[in-house]
Amino acid sequence: MSRRGEGDGLRHGKASPVFPQHPPCKIQRSADQDAGLGRALDDAGDGRSRIGRGGRDHAGLNRQLFLPFIALIRQRLEVVCLDSAVDHRQGRETGGQVWFCPADAGAKAAMDAIWFNLTGDAAGEPRRIEVGGRSFTLPQFADGVGRSGFWDLCGKPLGPADYLALSRAVSVLMIDGIPRLSASNYNEAKRFVTLIDALYEAKVRLIASGADQPEQLYNEGEGSFEFERTASRLREMQDAAWGRQV
Repeated sequence: MSRRGEGDGLRHGKASPVFPQHPPCKIQRSADQDAGLGRALDDAGDGRSRIGRGGRDHAGLNRQLFLPFIALIRQRLEVVCLDSAVDHRQGRETGGQVWFCPADAGAKAAMDAIWFNLTGDAAGEPRRIEVGGRSFTLPQFADGVGRSGFWDLCGKPLGPADYLALSRAVSVLMIDGIPRLSASNYNEAKRFVTLIDALYEAKVRLIASGADQPEQLYNEGEGSFEFERTASRLREMQDAAWGRQV
């Protein structure tokens, strides 16, 4: 059984559901957040137009916090739905291949070739990443490019702070051997989602090999609905223009 990483929100034993609807910790909002929500409520209906985007609320997470606000919006404002059946993260122009499946010998050879091209044939060395007085190790690092197996990053008790530190340490991250995800490897799936969120927000270029295409990595069982957002981000990160400027 995996140990809990710093803030990773992983389950222990069989009682906790995948992506639990009611997390064990109590959610607290700051005074600034309460004040911001209050101002939004007071300002609704002042004649100005507002554009917002909806979140995913399939499991009803924190729904009780938003229902009063949604009711007030409907009462005071004219709501125009701009929903679309098209995920505009899809269909982007892709550059060179950056997602390889299945994760077999051919995928490894392709990943090796990309590594040598990006690093100038460097072998790379382990990179220690410090996080709040402790550290973890990225197996290979050279010239801003990091490389790791899936299990080195997601099979260990790492949490959001670790992945944020990793995203600051690299401009390109290569991940080998992403498996199919399911309720049977909940801890690893949850860490993988957190890792992708950190890389996405930091605009880190991702190159990876997996058991299947992103949309098929976690397509059944509890937690698969939430993974659709991660799959969409993985697809967007294959765009030719993706990645921060370095």
